[in-house]
Formats: sequence, structure tokens, C-alpha cells
Amino acid sequence: MPRKSPRIEPEFKYDYILYISKEFDDVKRQKFLKFLLETTQHFLAFNYDIDVDVKIEDKKLTFKILGFKPPSSPISQFGPARFEYRLYEYSNGTYTLTIVKKKKI
Repeated sequence: MPRKSPRIEPEFKYDYILYISKEFDDVKRQKFLKFLLETTQHFLAFNYDIDVDVKIEDKKLTFKILGFKPPSSPISQFGPARFEYRLYEYSNGTYTLTIVKKKKI
């Protein structure tokens, strides 16, 4: 019987990945900036939500990661924890984005 080689899990340097995109809401008929924050770790039992406190002042956005929340869907799914934020009525230009992670105790 052939021996299986052990599976090597990739090591990620970061805990989170942030995707930013411009999109269009068909219902509101407006453009918006979409911020999608995902964990690099995938969960087997549930698709958790990331609990984030959002503060906006002028062109400064602050996302403070507080932890995880139970999933909003009752259906169990495999995948990363996620947080999505939509910024409507934005103006063109440069924004400052700060992401703060709550320290482990």
C-alpha cells in the first residue's frame, strides 16, 4: 500500500485579506465602494461573520475588528469569516483607510 505524504498547510503572513471594488447597486441605482474583509483561515462548520466597528470622518475610514459573530445564515457552510461594507455617496479622491485588530489577551 502506498504511503501518503503529509499535507502541508500554507502559512499566511496575515490573518485577513481586504478586497476593495467599485460596484453598482441596481436597486438604489447608485455606485458604491465595496470593502470585503475575509479571514485567511477557513472554518469547517460555519461561515462566521467578522464583527467590525466602522467610523467615517471626512475621507478617513476606520475598521476596528472586534472579533467573530455567529453566522447570520442558519445553513452550515465551509469558508472564511467575512465582513462587507458598502460606502455610498463617496467622492473621488484619496481616502485614508485604517484597520485595527483587537489585541489578544
